[in-house]
Parts: sequence; structure tokens; C-alpha cells
Amino acid sequence: MIRTFFWYLYFWLYMLFSLLLVIPVILLSLPGLHKQREKYIQFTVSTWAKSLIRAAGGTVQVTGSEHLPEQRTICYIANHQGAFDIPIILGHLPGAPGFIAKKELALLPIVNIWMKSIGCLFIDRSNRRAAIASITKGVKQLQSGKSIILFPEGTRSRGPKMNSFKQGSLKLPIRSRTPIVPITISGSYQLKEEKGRIHPGTVSLTIHQPIDSTGYREDETKRLSDELTRVISSAL
Repeated sequence: MIRTFFWYLYFWLYMLFSLLLVIPVILLSLPGLHKQREKYIQFTVSTWAKSLIRAAGGTVQVTGSEHLPEQRTICYIANHQGAFDIPIILGHLPGAPGFIAKKELALLPIVNIWMKSIGCLFIDRSNRRAAIASITKGVKQLQSGKSIILFPEGTRSRGPKMNSFKQGSLKLPIRSRTPIVPITISGSYQLKEEKGRIHPGTVSLTIHQPIDSTGYREDETKRLSDELTRVISSAL
């Protein structure tokens, strides 16, 4: 209980402190400073993410880093076990990839500023037209050189077993012809209970060999989903 209290206290104090860290993001938005802005955002977000895991008493063991393509835009695709999956990804994969989030998070003070800065896409799951527009925006984002992380399960499994993949989001890497790097997250659900209680634990993050998205047509999301499920589940 004490760990849980101090973790939430740390989280919100860091969020308040991060208001000061936003100032350089604004200043670096000036013309000609794009690379410096991206480096600053990546460093700041990665540092924040790792600190949240440490504060929870968690450790992350990463394997397969040699499979990451060098200096390339990547569409990471991972299973989704728990609330700590986002910090785990942001703290241990390069490029501070944006991710698809429910539209309600766009209203969360302070957090929404940083989500927008890394290129998160906010989606209204109840509005099919808006969801399609978000996919189109994601394709353009990948084509512009900004990596994205997808969780095709759509929601947290809260356990070691994977839920079936929703195939709609898989159109992003196919349409943008972006390399896919499958990611397996194992054990993250143990760090935070469904009721919000924080526990220490060890999480494994496995980076698999890239999949060439150009080998799939847009009507072959089922085939891609089956392959991703096979690869990702192999490390659970």
C-alpha cells in the first residue's frame, strides 16, 4: 500500500514538474530546430518512462535489440498485458514511438501534452468514420518518418494470455509500407493490479526479427495477424 501511495505521488509530482520541461519543446518548434526538438522529446520521455518503472520496483530485461533496423521508421506491434506497457515501450525502444489511444486521454491534463508531442493518435472507437480517419493519419505519420507502436488486441489482457488481434490497425504498416517489428511483453500485468495497486516485478521485452510489410496486400490483414500472433506468442 505504501509503495502504491508513493508511486502515484511521484507520478503526479513528475507531471507537474514536466510543465517546465515543455518549455524547450515549444522553443525548439522554431524553424530549423526539428532534429533537436525530436532528440529532446525522446530523451525526456524515455527518462520519465524508466523512472516510473523504477519507482514501481520494476525491472525490464530486453532481448533481441540486434533485430532493430538502423535509422529507419518502424511500426512496432506488441501484445498488451497491462498499464505499464507504454512506459516499458517508451523507455526501452528508440524513437519514442507514438501510439493509438482512446480519445478520452486527449483530455487528461499535462499527460496529453506529451502524448501529442510524441505523435499519439486519439481514436473514437464508437465512431467508425473517425476511426478510419485516425488510420489514415497514422499512415501519413509513418510515411513522414515517425515510428508508431500498435497494440492490436485493443485492450489489456491483464494476464499472460493474448486476446485475439483486431485487424483494422494492421492496415497502417501495409499501406505505408513500413517495416514491422513484433514485440513481446511478458509480466507487465503484475506491476499494476486492476484496482490500481502497484507491485514490484520483472518484465521481459523481446524484440523479434522484422517483418516486411510489402509482402502483404491490404486485404491480407488476417494473414498478417496470424503471423504476428504466432511470433509474439512464441516468447510468452
